[in-house]
Amino acid sequence: MRVVFLAGHHLGETASGAHAQGFHGDPPTILYTRRAYGPGGGLITLRDYVGQILRLSDGYCYSVEESEECETLTDITVQEAYDDCESCTCWLLTDCEDEYNTLLTFSDLSAHGVGAIVRQAGTDPIKCWTITETAPWSGGAVAFEVEDEFPDCDTCLRRQKYRLTQDCNLEECEGGGGGSEIITSEDLHAAVGMWVKVGGKCYSVATTETGDVTDETLSYQGPFASCDACLESPVDTKKRFITDLALDGTNLVAKTEEMVIKGGKIVGFCESDDITIEGTECPEEEGA
Repeated sequence: MRVVFLAGHHLGETASGAHAQGFHGDPPTILYTRRAYGPGGGLITLRDYVGQILRLSDGYCYSVEESEECETLTDITVQEAYDDCESCTCWLLTDCEDEYNTLLTFSDLSAHGVGAIVRQAGTDPIKCWTITETAPWSGGAVAFEVEDEFPDCDTCLRRQKYRLTQDCNLEECEGGGGGSEIITSEDLHAAVGMWVKVGGKCYSVATTETGDVTDETLSYQGPFASCDACLESPVDTKKRFITDLALDGTNLVAKTEEMVIKGGKIVGFCESDDITIEGTECPEEEGA
């Protein structure tokens, strides 16, 4: 009966005959197995990997050979397969908030690459890292799960602020657009230069370094490539409404705003104006 054994060894060290030089552990770690599972949990045939290097779920790298011996059999889970030890490497990450805090992981980060900014999954508060470089294998390496990749640390840490301006199609207003604004730290980096819908209204998205945050988190739809795609209807009409009345001496001041109406909803504001209705003092009654 032939079984497969796996010998774990450090990067840069070579296997000789049926044994590998420089095994981790004392005595050397050698696993004998006839049953192996892939990353998805399904059974795989280890004989197909003879001569290759495997990273198992324990984080270690093992060379694979066949053996006539049959010691205690251990089921294993294979995470990655490599052509050589040098490819079975680790990744060094640097904390976005502390350049002296680093983390070494055996998880494969090649899909992101050196220089990428990644958010670590399952952390509260948010933890973000820069993938600094590949590094030799080390027993101190740990697993690392990426939640998402970001263009910079501030965006990853939600320090970047975004200004949302309600200006869809307001260029059709005489006198130019206006509209309400939202400043948020919600991650909208993928929507910059586009439009999102908040509370049924459409807003353009831009980064900003000024202004106080009005909404830390935001529930939105999108992003949309254009105003029309966001609004899903053309401009229906514009109407002017009186929004406030105030007395100024004997005069009545009416504050008015022209509003854009789409699909029966007010979606934006055009120019505002104050209309003064002049008054006169009431004549005194005779005999008063």
